[in-house]
Amino acid sequence: MVSRVNLKGNPKKPKTQLHPLCAAVKHIREVSGLTQEEFARAINIASMTVSRFENGRQVPGDFDVLTALHNTAAKLGLEQERDLFAGLLTDRSRYRDVIKVAPELSPAVWRLTLAARAAMLINPERMGAIKEAVGAEALALVDEVLWGTNPVTMFTMPDFWTEKENEVTAKANQRALELLTRRPE
Repeated sequence: MVSRVNLKGNPKKPKTQLHPLCAAVKHIREVSGLTQEEFARAINIASMTVSRFENGRQVPGDFDVLTALHNTAAKLGLEQERDLFAGLLTDRSRYRDVIKVAPELSPAVWRLTLAARAAMLINPERMGAIKEAVGAEALALVDEVLWGTNPVTMFTMPDFWTEKENEVTAKANQRALELLTRRPE
């Protein structure tokens, strides 16, 4: 067996695996392309704290920091990291009803996005005119799917957005088929 030694000739300690939250912080920062200092400013913490997170000497636990990390991961499309922080935020009873979401990830934007998709499925000839296509019918379809949903579940149920998106898509496809099969009177 080969033993590793450091520059002073002492045996090296085996590296311990980083806590998953610490590894997630490091991955988010690396993907963002920011230095530790720039990343710290972006999420409103000290650069030394980012260093401690990335080296495993401190694990993120503050609500605002966890929220900032969640939102940053979401903006970067890092689903695994986003879900890791979302799970932590929603599992803690003191955080359950106060999860913060970046404006671009808000239910209002999600609603309009799905309404636009539904409109394109219902009326494909209008794809070049999204603004015109998102009308009362598409918004009503999205509202029909969301009707009665507890707003807290939008952020606490892991598959909420995917399930609702699939429901809207299925309903839009059904309406489009109804329009195609409608007999002229």
